Amino acid sequence: ATDEVFIQSENTISKIVLTDLLGNIVIQQSEQAVHAINTASLQNGAYLIKAFTDKGLTDTKKLIIAR
Repeated sequence: ATDEVFIQSENTISKIVLTDLLGNIVIQQSEQAVHAINTASLQNGAYLIKAFTDKGLTDTKKLIIAR
C-alpha cells in the first residue's frame, strides 16, 4: 500500500484496528460498511490490520507500507 487501503467484508465491519508489529494502535476506525484507511502518514514497514464484524468474527491481515 502507498496512500490508501480499502477493506470490505460480506459481514458488517464494526471496527478496524491497525497496529504496528509491537502492538501499538496506529489507527482505529469503527462502524462503516466499506472502510478506507488513509496510510499516507504511516512510515514504511509492516503493520497488522484486525477487522471485527458485528457477528463477532475477527480477521487479521498483514499490511506492508512501501513507497
